[in-house]
Amino acid sequence: MRKAPSARGRPRDAGIERRALAAAREIYAERGLAGFTFDAVAARASIGKPALYRRWANKEDLLLAALAESLVDDAEPRASLPDDLRAFLDGLAALLARKDGLSAVRILIDARSPDGTLGPFHERVVEQLLTRKRDMTARAIARGELPPSCPLTLPLELAAGAVLVRALSAPGHGLPDRTAFTEELLTAVLRAVEWRPAGSYRAPEPDPTHRPTP
Repeated sequence: MRKAPSARGRPRDAGIERRALAAAREIYAERGLAGFTFDAVAARASIGKPALYRRWANKEDLLLAALAESLVDDAEPRASLPDDLRAFLDGLAALLARKDGLSAVRILIDARSPDGTLGPFHERVVEQLLTRKRDMTARAIARGELPPSCPLTLPLELAAGAVLVRALSAPGHGLPDRTAFTEELLTAVLRAVEWRPAGSYRAPEPDPTHRPTP
């Protein structure tokens, strides 16, 4: 019996999505939403527009996918608040040092546009990040590292705000003296939130309504 002929055709390029997402972040960082088009992304990634349309319905879906991949926070919880914050600061500083790092700043502004085009970004990325950092602070309070009255988003707001201001005011990409800056900032944030070694504060009774992020 003769074997059925094997299927022929151009093999699927597993790198198309990776190249498209990377190109999308670069184009958006350079040109903003007004200059962000499928044509520009296809040209930068050296792929055809049909390949983009097979994966994303429109440029907004492509942009959200690209930024969600870049900004996802999948760091494992550390044993102390200083270690958690250091990992966060190192990751944020590394992101802003990249060629496409400005995309992380642009999207925070564009997502607040009244037309709601990029509104899902808050649900897919920002809210997830905030939830994980609230859990970070809650763990520190439970360990007795922070006073129970500490607002759950305060460490994140102090740390991220300072890094963004420094990155936007520095020439070129990234942060000058990145390691020294993040260590100085970490010390300042821990002082501001009144951090102490574990067991220094009396931990509050567990909140049965709190649901940590998986």
